[in-house]
Amino acid sequence: MRVYFFYPNILILPVLVLAVALLAGCSATQQISDNATGVYDNSQANITSAKTIQTNIATAKDKGVSQTARPFLTKASNQAGQIITRSQDTQSKIKDVLHNLTKVKDITPWWANLLKWLAIGAAVVGLIVVLIMSGALPAVRAAFGWITSFIPSHQTHQAALDAAADVAGTLTPQQRESIAAARTSPTYSAAYKRAKKKQQEI
Repeated sequence: MRVYFFYPNILILPVLVLAVALLAGCSATQQISDNATGVYDNSQANITSAKTIQTNIATAKDKGVSQTARPFLTKASNQAGQIITRSQDTQSKIKDVLHNLTKVKDITPWWANLLKWLAIGAAVVGLIVVLIMSGALPAVRAAFGWITSFIPSHQTHQAALDAAADVAGTLTPQQRESIAAARTSPTYSAAYKRAKKKQQEI
């Protein structure tokens, strides 16, 4: 029973470290963009409210108000107009910010990158430990061997020739480029690694 309770504890530390790394690595440009967009939306809401105030004041004047109240209404309408002008100016500046933001690149702090790689390493180690303790590692290795057994024979032959030339140091730049392109194929890459390992053991 202790084994089953031990499994989750192995992964707690890497998960926590990874979570901290992800939080630390949040995009600063995205945060700026979100905040700028929020300011733009608030400015638009202010414009809408100010226009509503102007409309209500105009309606009140049309219906007839006392001469005493008219100067106050006129002043309020002018202030609403100033709000509209300033809000539109804010929106114009926000558009410039969002446009210039596309030219800005995020810089991830060195410690955030360190935390990320530590989390990845800890997660890999934790997974290996879990596989070993659960007895599943042999099954995983067997499954990997089963997958690589489907490598086409022509790829196996070519990979052996390429690996032999690589170990011998006789590859030309063109051959290296050809091998790099061929290794984009998972089956060729597996055959190449296997053949190169055998050549190095000779």
